[in-house]
Amino acid sequence: MSTAVGGRVPLEEAKALAHEVIELLHDVEDRIDIAGSIRRLKETVGDIELVCKPAFGWAHWDDEKGEGTGWTNRHLERVHQLLGNGTFTRREGVGVGEKYQGLIYKGTALDLFCVLPPAQWGVIFAMRTGPHTYNKRVFVQACNGGLLPAHMRVSQGALYIKGVVANTPEEKDYFDLTGLPYRRPEGRS
Repeated sequence: MSTAVGGRVPLEEAKALAHEVIELLHDVEDRIDIAGSIRRLKETVGDIELVCKPAFGWAHWDDEKGEGTGWTNRHLERVHQLLGNGTFTRREGVGVGEKYQGLIYKGTALDLFCVLPPAQWGVIFAMRTGPHTYNKRVFVQACNGGLLPAHMRVSQGALYIKGVVANTPEEKDYFDLTGLPYRRPEGRS
């Protein structure tokens, strides 16, 4: 079974845990995928990082009136249910908000990163795949030590080109638009 939070687990064990979490959440997501060191195929993993695009829907439907009684983030609703039944636990000092949930699953740290506007999947997925040293190069403007052209910036999980959010539905779109070379996750350092 998993090591305690703060320890590391073998890649295959981390992958299995990630897939278990995906199974718990897949029906409340428009999209969900594994990022971080699991995606980079590291031998050992310190945490499970998943990028999620939450599904939204009516919290309750009144059949007699033919209307919903509240629009809800189904992902966040499920996370709170899983916290309530003990499947997930909170990490001390880490938030459980709309865009990020820092949790523990079966003794392993779990980070859920949600893609909510203006954020774009391609930017968040690339960023959360990391690692930090790689991100410092590809998400920071050249004038600040990175490689991003001056007319582009990354903010709130989105690429802005001349102040307008660029459409980056896939990670490759980010690299195509910025002109930066794409590296497979296992080759990023």
